[in-house]
Amino acid sequence: MRSFICGIILSFLLYLPMHAQVLCDYRLELFDSFGDSWNGAALLVFVNDSSEVYFLTTADGRRKSFPFFISDGDSIRLEFFGGSFDSEVSYALYDTENNIVFQDGPSPDEGTVFTGTAKCPSCPPPPVSSIVLDNIRAEFIELSWLATDVNGRYGIQIDTAGFDPLNLPYDLITRTPQARVGGLAEKTRYDIYLTSLCASGDTSLAVGPITFETVYKTDVGVVGIVSPVTACGLESLASVEVTLKNFGANPQTLIPFDFSINGVPGGVSMPFDGVFTGVLGKDSTFTITFDTRAMVGEPNIYDILAWTAFEGDSDVENDTFAISIINIPLVTSYPYFTDFEDWFGGWRIDDTLSRNASWSFGVPNYRNLLQAASGENAWATGLDTSYNNNELSYLVSPCLDFSSLTEDPIISFSLFFDSEACCDKGWLEMSLDGGKTWETVGTEGGGINWYNDTSNDWWEGNFTSGNWLIASNTLIGAAGVSDASLRFVFNSDFATTATGMGIDNIFISPPLVNNLVALAVNNTSEEECGSARDAVAMSLTNLGTAPQFGFTLTYQVNGGQTVVETFPDTVAAGQTVSYEFDIPFNSTNQNQYNIVAWVSAANEQFRLNDTVSVTFTIINNVPFIEDFEGGTLPAGWESDETVPVTDGRDLTSFALSDNLWAQDRFFEVTSPVFGQIEVGDSLNFDYRFINFGGADGSPKILASGDSLLIQISKDCGETYQTIRKIDVTNHVASNGFATLSIALNNYEGENIKLRFIAFWGAGDYYWI
Repeated sequence: MRSFICGIILSFLLYLPMHAQVLCDYRLELFDSFGDSWNGAALLVFVNDSSEVYFLTTADGRRKSFPFFISDGDSIRLEFFGGSFDSEVSYALYDTENNIVFQDGPSPDEGTVFTGTAKCPSCPPPPVSSIVLDNIRAEFIELSWLATDVNGRYGIQIDTAGFDPLNLPYDLITRTPQARVGGLAEKTRYDIYLTSLCASGDTSLAVGPITFETVYKTDVGVVGIVSPVTACGLESLASVEVTLKNFGANPQTLIPFDFSINGVPGGVSMPFDGVFTGVLGKDSTFTITFDTRAMVGEPNIYDILAWTAFEGDSDVENDTFAISIINIPLVTSYPYFTDFEDWFGGWRIDDTLSRNASWSFGVPNYRNLLQAASGENAWATGLDTSYNNNELSYLVSPCLDFSSLTEDPIISFSLFFDSEACCDKGWLEMSLDGGKTWETVGTEGGGINWYNDTSNDWWEGNFTSGNWLIASNTLIGAAGVSDASLRFVFNSDFATTATGMGIDNIFISPPLVNNLVALAVNNTSEEECGSARDAVAMSLTNLGTAPQFGFTLTYQVNGGQTVVETFPDTVAAGQTVSYEFDIPFNSTNQNQYNIVAWVSAANEQFRLNDTVSVTFTIINNVPFIEDFEGGTLPAGWESDETVPVTDGRDLTSFALSDNLWAQDRFFEVTSPVFGQIEVGDSLNFDYRFINFGGADGSPKILASGDSLLIQISKDCGETYQTIRKIDVTNHVASNGFATLSIALNNYEGENIKLRFIAFWGAGDYYWI
């Protein structure tokens, strides 16, 4: 839509050359309804023969103003060039008196969209964009602006912020486009309004408020700690260098300053140390080093505070500066192992490169990540919450010196991975030049439990099925390198999260002679409600260089009796094998089972990767909630469709869905088993039917034969009973979701399984 308001005269203006050219402010307002930039669109503005390109970036958000100077009689031309999402784009041109000269959008026209001639008021106000607050002090301010009438004067109104200048006298009148206003109070917010008092006798509109805050007379503080900084192998006694600043109006000298490490005073001996004896002027800074040194020699995290203690300081809130640094371990001997039980091991988030990082160190306790792989602590993208949207984060290793190795080392670690399948992923990178460049470690199909994305070399989706797995690969090219590092990378898109990524039990070593690794364990029964003779299967690999034989395998269910059996064959170097135990267990008498399994070999050189576990659920406890926000069909759910979960089709989040039409007349999805049901329990879910191709989710009016059945099984899916049918007789067409609640009192004491079946009758539509 386009509109015009008279503010630019579309004709030639006649003015006498003896008069000064009139200058005023115009401004552009650019809008993007989604706030994600103009996506390639741009507005080209010509003023006479000069041009400027305007557009919005992601950082600009939904709206930004662009003021510009213009002279009375200047020609203006606007040209718009479209981008990817012009339906989000609009803009407007305003004159000096805030009248809309031209506007267009959403979906603005392309090409030359406007031509005209600028019209400034006969007495224009000072251009807002030209007003500069030159010198803000405790008791006065200096300001300047661009003159609009060389023969006129300018009125200034000033008072505490929020005052109404209407009908108030001018506090100061000046003939020059600059002024100094005194009599102000320190640390107070003021508003200024400026008015042109033109030689013709006209008075302009007042422009403002221009808001500012005076400063304190006396106000100093520490604004930076220059050293020590996070690094590998810091010296035991490091120099402490800080930056002082004078925030106040008055120059200061003899400023006391001090520091502490992890809450312990640094031991500064004043006045011989920790007193600044120079002169620090307004807004000035000075970097100075303590004579006293900081004890940061042990690998650890150090919280450093530095502060001033100046008598009469009006604002103590800005006196102190705090940083946390890490003395990163320098690993020189191998095997290297950390289970993160004593501390975070020198692994840390790269705060400089990371965006929206969610990596946290501690005890995991969220959704299906309820514990570390061993002990209590691990690194995870959110210990008690999901990872973040728009995340690109890096978990960086200690400094790794491989100069003593003649063979490329092997890395293995416990991995948990559960993300939105389409769009959120993780991988491992290695640098061999001190972090200057990075390369992805390994490729899909290489290593053990390595990347599951066949084209991008990363982990995605519910790769570890809600459990910890051992992942392993060779660090190719690392042998002999003295300045190496590793980093785990996690990357998510703008919407939909899951549990995330977990890392534990990191092991780096040249190939050992004897090193069996337990990879995974699981039960083998496919019976929905378990089996009285369920079996345990375990997989393991030989990461050593020698063949292994005569070792035992053990499993234990829910902390009960152990079952020990001898592996019957020889496992060659690099070989991965599976074994199913002869002795079964009963998986029908509890809702949830935890199986721990391990390998025992007499000559094993590294035992911390010999154990693996799995937790699986037979009966899901009630209450139970499933929102399908993982982006894929959750574990325990089954469907006749390949991709039954989507966030398309006019959805704002993920949901079960299928397109029903003449070539696809049926949809079925079944749930896991839930129980036990109690009186008062109910089944609640949202649903809707919308037509195919309806951009706005146009509602589907059900025809004869269209229906959705909700069914329940009490015998683990052997038979089903229909408890509700939605069809033409009871469905109200709507593009919104309907909520259905079904009481389950009749199933008290039962374990139940749900089935949803949709039948097509006519049309082309989605059920969701």
